[in-house]
Amino acid sequence: MRERMEKLTKNISMLSETIEVIKKDMETDDITFLQNYEAILVRAECTPPDTAANAEMGPGAFIDMAKHVGCLTFKVWNSLIKIVDYNPVTMDPNTVSTKLILTDDLTTVTCCEVKQSLPDNPERFHVGVLGSEGFIEGKHFWDVEVGDSDNWSLGVAKESIVRKKLVKLDPESGLWTIRYINGKYRAGVKSRQEIKVDECPQVIRVCLDCDKGEVTFSDPTMSNTLYTFKHTFTKKLFPYFSIGSLKSPLRLCKRPLTKVTET
Repeated sequence: MRERMEKLTKNISMLSETIEVIKKDMETDDITFLQNYEAILVRAECTPPDTAANAEMGPGAFIDMAKHVGCLTFKVWNSLIKIVDYNPVTMDPNTVSTKLILTDDLTTVTCCEVKQSLPDNPERFHVGVLGSEGFIEGKHFWDVEVGDSDNWSLGVAKESIVRKKLVKLDPESGLWTIRYINGKYRAGVKSRQEIKVDECPQVIRVCLDCDKGEVTFSDPTMSNTLYTFKHTFTKKLFPYFSIGSLKSPLRLCKRPLTKVTET
């Protein structure tokens, strides 16, 4: 389109110059005008390219509307994938405990020394915060940046979990979690099983497979599985986050969109 506009502008400029020259010729006396008549006639012959009635149009004479307009929404969305990422999980401010603070985008939770003044609604936790969306089928995963925090818990919780008092971090309470405290990683089971790691991960991946009945914790940078819970899930499960350290917050990692191949 830009090339055609430039060409059209050039043609208009040339035509304007020709008109001005002819006007000057017509202002001369009659004898001179008649003497130069044939030359003036030749200059006046101007057929704009591509617009003459008998002009033959070659390939590409028209804009390919189907290419540029067809499936426009899909094409724009697929192009934005290169620059757009998203959070597969966000945190629910209606469930956050009074000792935690969420950022405005609901992706980072920080521990605070002074209790926050929050409504005592039924959904609010005594300790921790839930994700804003629950899952009952399919496979889902989210990455959490734990950084240098020395006291945190991550996992999933059933929707009916007790929220107004301290509960044990084990499946009987409706929690499938791992915890890091006092320099050790432990699985949330009755025996508080210690998890051995060669190097402290900065990011923990939580993978919930509702169909297989598995909750897996891993280090995505090293592709190491830390611990796996197996259970038959029949109720909706929500991501669970808890932090008891002022050193570093828990931050949900963004994930790039997946490009779709057009068929």
